[in-house]
Amino acid sequence: MNTVLNRFGQLKLTTILLTILVGSPLIAALAPTGEKAEFDQSTRFIPPEDLNLYDWGGYEASDRSLETVAIDRSGNLYEGTDEDAALIRETFSREFKGKYPTYPLPPSVQGTDERVQIKTTTLFPYRAIGRLDIGCTGTLIGPRHVLTAGHCIYNIRSDKWYKNLDFSPAQSDSETKPWGSFKWTKALTVKGYTEEHNRTFDYALLILDRNIGNDLGWVGFGFDNGLKEKHTIQINGYPGDKPRGTLWHSDCNIHTSEEFWLRYVCDTAGGMSGSGVYIENNQKHTRIIYAVHTYGGPSTNSGTRITEKKFLQLRKWKAEN
Repeated sequence: MNTVLNRFGQLKLTTILLTILVGSPLIAALAPTGEKAEFDQSTRFIPPEDLNLYDWGGYEASDRSLETVAIDRSGNLYEGTDEDAALIRETFSREFKGKYPTYPLPPSVQGTDERVQIKTTTLFPYRAIGRLDIGCTGTLIGPRHVLTAGHCIYNIRSDKWYKNLDFSPAQSDSETKPWGSFKWTKALTVKGYTEEHNRTFDYALLILDRNIGNDLGWVGFGFDNGLKEKHTIQINGYPGDKPRGTLWHSDCNIHTSEEFWLRYVCDTAGGMSGSGVYIENNQKHTRIIYAVHTYGGPSTNSGTRITEKKFLQLRKWKAEN
């Protein structure tokens, strides 16, 4: 395979790599421009070979900020000091009492509420989206890998971990869970969020106890410096101001594209935290998540943007878990 040196002196692939796993096509691509993305897959979807995206070289604060912090279902720490582990075991054992996480989104409807309920939740990509027991939203980005917000797993005000994180894909109301609920085994985020309490690191990955994505499919994710106001984004999640367990859709153009944030006027509410903010390309049949929906505001709502380092971190977490 031909390779060239990019402007940072690193080897880059000049052709798109397609890896087809038996029974589960996982498609990863390194576009010639330097942009990287993993593309969505369903059990009936193969993307075209002419995918070509944009370059994005986001700067992160420090290497320490991106150091992994991970716990398992029993509260055992996988990264960090012994002192950290003792603190986590003490605080993690306290059960979640049913309220939203520390930073619930206020009802952030921008003008007229234009959200639409998704009732066909068993269709792709909706079946790859699910509700976390804590009251957040998560999206499958791999066979057992659920992308969500950091504040859905960790409370930076009290420095405590949440425990009720089981995942119900395609949930359509308070009782209907077409594939049931799946246990989480491990939750990963970074020290930039748990230690520095920096909200630009408000993202996390849950590891489930089985590869449900092989049957349901998963949504792609990536980074892209070329995102402008003209791009239309889509958000699907479980808002707390609607009937419990119902999935709702919102779409709008990007309002502001910033280094670490995407800001938009898509209507949201508490419970949609962790939703993937994605762009769909109908011609190329792709959906790529470029941010994680995290915060609401009086004039715009915000998603924690996936930068290059976050993208590489997510890929590393997937490969190791």
